[in-house]
Amino acid sequence: MMKERVTTPKRAKSTVIGGLVLGIIGVVGAALPTLAQVNTSVENLALSDRSPVDVILYLISWFLGILALLAVIFVLYGGFVWLTSGGNEEKIETAKKILKSGLIGFVIIMCAWGIVLYLIGVFSDATGTGTTGSDGSRCIGCSTPPGGSSSFYVRSHTPAAGATDVVLCTAIQATLSEDVDQSTVTDDSFYLQIDGGAADGESCSTNASCASSVCSSSACAGNHVPAEIQFGPGDSTSTIVLVPDNDYEAGVTYLVTIEGSGDNIVMSEDIDGDEVDDRVAMDLDYTWIFSTGTETDDIPPQVQENGSSPFPADGETNVCTNTTINFDFSEAMLASSFDDDVAFVVDAAGTESAPTNPDWSDPISLSGWTFGGNYDYASVRPATQLDDYSNYSSRLYGGDPDDDLSGGPTDMCGNPLDGDSDGTAEGDTVDNYYGYDPDAGESEEPITWTTGENSECTPVITSVTQTGYFYGEDANLREGEACTSNSECASGSCSAGFCSGYGDTDVAVTGLYLTPHAEVEFTGSIIYSAEDLNTCFDEDYLGNVLTNISVGDYCMDEELQTSSELYSRIPVGSGDSNVIVTVAGESSEAATDQVDVQSPHITSLYPSDGAVGQYVTIIGEHFGSTTGTVKLRSADGTKESTVELPEACG
Repeated sequence: MMKERVTTPKRAKSTVIGGLVLGIIGVVGAALPTLAQVNTSVENLALSDRSPVDVILYLISWFLGILALLAVIFVLYGGFVWLTSGGNEEKIETAKKILKSGLIGFVIIMCAWGIVLYLIGVFSDATGTGTTGSDGSRCIGCSTPPGGSSSFYVRSHTPAAGATDVVLCTAIQATLSEDVDQSTVTDDSFYLQIDGGAADGESCSTNASCASSVCSSSACAGNHVPAEIQFGPGDSTSTIVLVPDNDYEAGVTYLVTIEGSGDNIVMSEDIDGDEVDDRVAMDLDYTWIFSTGTETDDIPPQVQENGSSPFPADGETNVCTNTTINFDFSEAMLASSFDDDVAFVVDAAGTESAPTNPDWSDPISLSGWTFGGNYDYASVRPATQLDDYSNYSSRLYGGDPDDDLSGGPTDMCGNPLDGDSDGTAEGDTVDNYYGYDPDAGESEEPITWTTGENSECTPVITSVTQTGYFYGEDANLREGEACTSNSECASGSCSAGFCSGYGDTDVAVTGLYLTPHAEVEFTGSIIYSAEDLNTCFDEDYLGNVLTNISVGDYCMDEELQTSSELYSRIPVGSGDSNVIVTVAGESSEAATDQVDVQSPHITSLYPSDGAVGQYVTIIGEHFGSTTGTVKLRSADGTKESTVELPEACG
């Protein structure tokens, strides 16, 4: 009896301790699999496309992961020995020593990892580099400003970087890759200055000597050119506008700044739609310069009539109930002058069998406003689907003749629309497009078209084929450009001193509803079907980069695009891509056929900033093993240099 009473507590004690060991093993085991799965993976070393500091960090992570895995094995083995000891005191003591050694080892490994992170953090702080990437991932030494993101950047702007002889009255506008939080667009985050001008309070003799262009009582007043911030149409927009209070100074260079990172301009929507505010700013400030001439602009803009404008065309039938509605213009237009109440309206006009005249008093809500890289067209879609088999009219407003022709769309200098293309802006109703001449007894004849029953007119890609594999191939002279030989022309045909026709392009996209004004998205960049949005190389400029996308060569010839076929060269910055086509805010599914891009492609630099003489690691793909040329350009596009790589360092 006594023997049983002694043995039973020992077994109970062994069972309880064994249960505790299993609990410890469970907790440690739950905590460590992720570490082992992630950090011991040889694939995650990524030696070919990581910065040196990242490589070191991955090696340390991999090594400590192995040690942590060994510690777990020790704990598991100790627990196994204890649980199978059968009450044998010698085995229990052995198991305790194994468990103790394993747990101590695990604690040491965790402490070592913490020390490594601390030391690297100290190093990062000392060198001015960050320890967290823009997507929240750890990025030791990546120099990414807090909250910055390479997915949020300037896509287009006017005036262009380095532009000269800019008219004295023009506004400034830029379009970002995502809609902006308008409350963050202020005169501290989006502003204009005279380049190199004196700061507020410094002495001056002329307005042109001050950054603000305001010299008052021999002292500069302010640091920014006085201007009004405006926005593109709609409840949300990606287009921001700066309208100076006065004309520019003649023959002066101006600097435009859109500030990135921190508390500056951020996107309006959360990245993943959850309740956490993870909106981001641009990685870096975006700046560019332009120089004024001596002329102003008082010529009113006109509507351009072609296959894409007006769209749908007057009298067209069987129009999709989610159709794009588009007008092209003779010059860049001020995005903030458009709205769907008065300036650019669509209204019901009965049915085909019982047409009525639109009264424009209750126009249809529009969404998906886009203006292109040149801001010389306006495309929208109905905010809700239109009725089947119904008439609709679209109209541009010529402006209120009793209020300085206000209320209608204007060009960048505020000139109202010349809807009847007679060279003079006269306002409503003469210059409504279509308008009429009341003196001739004519009635207003708005553009009218009829819907069918099809509601699906989102772009669809059926196939993608390519004839070239490098950035900007077939970049010879275009249709209508001067030439002296056939070989100078992309088409191979030089006739009477001018190129005739168009040549092969790198990528051909076939499908449905691909116009008007498609945006073709490659991995890393977006290109427009418009001339002069320069996302490709030319002889003088780099092309599409996030710090300045307006200097280079255009990738798509507008004349080549149809509703079923698009043709493009490969834009600078692209990687292997399953392209996406977007028209007036509606995007296709990604193409199943992948575009194979074999040009050298830079994915990142390390470090992202530093003093003159700083060594820079260029990270990317397709660099090859032979010596090549790296072309460097200042952020404003005005200074360039080249270096032959690989270079012997040290």
